[in-house]
Amino acid sequence: MHRGVRGFIDWLEKHRESHGNRLNGPASTAEISALEQELGCALPTDLKLVLTRLNGGRIPGGELLPAGTEPGTVHAELRALAKRSGRDPLDPELCLPFLRSDDGTLLAFDRAAGPLPDTWPVVDLFEESGADARLVYHSFDSWCRGMIARWGSPDFGEDLTLERYLNDGLLHVELEPDVASAHATVAHAMRRLGRPEDALDRYLKAGRCVPALPWVDWEALKLAALLGSDAAALEAGVRVSKRAPAYRWKQRDTTPVHVADVIGIASSGAAVREPWLACVDELAEQTRDDTERAHVLLVRSALLGKNPMPQPAPPSGGAVIPQATDAAAAWASAREAYLDGRLRDEHMLLDPSLRALGHPRKFVELLRLRREF
Repeated sequence: MHRGVRGFIDWLEKHRESHGNRLNGPASTAEISALEQELGCALPTDLKLVLTRLNGGRIPGGELLPAGTEPGTVHAELRALAKRSGRDPLDPELCLPFLRSDDGTLLAFDRAAGPLPDTWPVVDLFEESGADARLVYHSFDSWCRGMIARWGSPDFGEDLTLERYLNDGLLHVELEPDVASAHATVAHAMRRLGRPEDALDRYLKAGRCVPALPWVDWEALKLAALLGSDAAALEAGVRVSKRAPAYRWKQRDTTPVHVADVIGIASSGAAVREPWLACVDELAEQTRDDTERAHVLLVRSALLGKNPMPQPAPPSGGAVIPQATDAAAAWASAREAYLDGRLRDEHMLLDPSLRALGHPRKFVELLRLRREF
């Protein structure tokens, strides 16, 4: 038994009647065998060890799924996942759920990642967005170690704060330094704490991980453009401009036109334009229609010095702050909109109604504000 799994079991058995735990008794060998027969494959050894000591139940942060086929069990959640994703429940590469988190996600084993159960990494699945899997831990043992560390922290059980959120992310990075979601959590915390340079660094690190999260390079590009970090903007811009199918662009949470416009802003002071032009050429080939392609080509022409940079294509949703009679009132509205989450980086960069407040890089002072949950 791995050390993290042993510690996980020991902690839960020691705290059976505290921290809101409601733990079931051990699963029988027959129950485990029946589940494996339904699945058509063996369970990971570490998970079987947990189930033969604690067959599911309430633990801090969620519901550990028991062996079985009735509602709320491993097999029932697998069937529900198969239905949502339009796949056969017997598909050997369908993720295998083992925990339903309080934040609305399922934690599962990624059976497509390896031929043997004990090589399956842990992913999370956001039910609202379908069955897209995001790597969170390379092993079940690593996930168990992360849980033990959180349960043993001095602020365990207290209300979530930005500092606790950051510490959770840093702990995740310590355990899994090459997992994108770990760095993305730290980046989100840094953003809310008003530390945009640190957030940019973490988004870039997330973008270098394999597999990467599709949207982190877009976040990095926007931040780099606002901060005036040419090298960071180019690194993120190269990755987010790479050719991808339409569904990948949806996961990136942007469009080729918006990426081209931000590249136009980020590259305004660059002495060497060739790498930026290569990005724009990639984007021009991925536009959805002639109008978008013409806009991207205008950005390209401006990079070559043939014409002024075109006015950016505004983000959807219209203006996020009302028109004001003077700059002071407009900045007050912008500050309020930023703190409550309405004013985002893409608005600062692309919304023409905000140009009266100055160059997009002037918004950096907003990025240094602390935003509570």
